[in-house]
Amino acid sequence: MKVDVFSPFVLLRAVDPVRGESLNAGVVLFTPTGALVAAAPDAARIKALHPDFVALSMSAWAERLQESINSLAKSLPEIAQQIAMLPLLCQPFVADTEPGTTLLNLDRPQETLDALMAWQVLARQVTVRAKRDRVKRQSKLTSQMRSWFRSAKVFSTNPEDLSKGRVVANFPVDARDDLYADFAVKTGRLHVLETLDLRGIDHLTPSIRGDAAVKGFTLDEARTAVDGDRIAVVSASNYDIARPAIKMIERNATNLYVMESPKDKQAFVDFMHQALHNDALPDLVLTRP
Repeated sequence: MKVDVFSPFVLLRAVDPVRGESLNAGVVLFTPTGALVAAAPDAARIKALHPDFVALSMSAWAERLQESINSLAKSLPEIAQQIAMLPLLCQPFVADTEPGTTLLNLDRPQETLDALMAWQVLARQVTVRAKRDRVKRQSKLTSQMRSWFRSAKVFSTNPEDLSKGRVVANFPVDARDDLYADFAVKTGRLHVLETLDLRGIDHLTPSIRGDAAVKGFTLDEARTAVDGDRIAVVSASNYDIARPAIKMIERNATNLYVMESPKDKQAFVDFMHQALHNDALPDLVLTRP
């Protein structure tokens, strides 16, 4: 028989007191038969507050806290007493000062805990997505590189051609979120390339900054999508102006090639020769836009 009662719960937060930021990290649900504790499945979200959080095993920490609370309940049977002691037990997290109240099914208390986690702690599922143009707007640099690959007959738009020694354009890093890298190439490992053309600009517009941010985010998302390098190829007329935008893409790239640097340009050409096992690529000549 389904039996419903009201039970208190306390949210546990990861807090950075210096910056005044916090994220919900777990829930303690107090039931008539003992406390139940759940924590975020990993520290990926809360490490944004402080990188040291990534060292925590969240599941093991939750188990230890649950054991501690239920052990304490032998000497402090009142739930109010256990809640009062919670701040001493839940380090490195912080317990909410005001507990909440939830409807609890005594037959299946874990379901109530899971519902609280989904409501208060776990990352929300995306239900509305922005409508974007699936065809990426090409910069002059991207067009010139496409022509360079075509001249050696190594260019394709079909991802299946990666295994045939081709450079593939608009590679889907995360098709659900419309994240496509400018190029991808396979050498046994899969590498992705993003280009950033900042030639001929006299200031960074919001559009340029936004484009650089999206490219940097695309490379960051590629960490789990590819097992090779995340490459940024950039070109700029004035690096004093362009540097902030370049930093946005550079921080998530394993390799940055600056086309105005003869050394970088040659290193990139050498990488492509090696990746394609093809010496047919001509000199890479980048005309001004």
